[in-house]
Amino acid sequence: GAELAHVETQIFEHLGPAPGVLRQVVESALRAGGKRLRPQMVLATCAACGGAPRQMDDARLYGVAIEYLHTATLLHDDLVDGATLRRGEPTAHRRFGPKEAVLGGDLLLARCLSLVATTTNHEAVEILARATERMAIGEALELELTHSVDANEDAYYAFASAKTAALFAAAADLGA
Repeated sequence: GAELAHVETQIFEHLGPAPGVLRQVVESALRAGGKRLRPQMVLATCAACGGAPRQMDDARLYGVAIEYLHTATLLHDDLVDGATLRRGEPTAHRRFGPKEAVLGGDLLLARCLSLVATTTNHEAVEILARATERMAIGEALELELTHSVDANEDAYYAFASAKTAALFAAAADLGA
């Protein structure tokens, strides 16, 4: 509803400065669509925990931050995976170049952490930093899995838990 619409507006308001092509990369990635599930989870969890108006202000900011983090991982993952399309459109590394896609992801990751740091909630910074670390490990596990002849269901769930579930868990933690 209204809270998510507010997050959608803030996503572009909080980007900060970025030179030409870098701004194009991040804005294109953020405008590419998606359901904004992670920001929705932050907002819903905060509301379910009885979030007061000040806490909802922070939750909206956390929703923006988690969308930056999610989008950063998509930019990096598409390059690592050699993907050519994302939501029916050419991936950022195909459209703008691999260096630009990596730098766009790096910028969004930095904005995520600096945005959350403005709330002075040390725990929120820790939640996002841990999720980022788990996702990087998950990506590395996936890479190892693709080169392994011993791949099994447990290995798959280990990387999926780290790569995908970590960000959803962080969204719920931030909202709560």
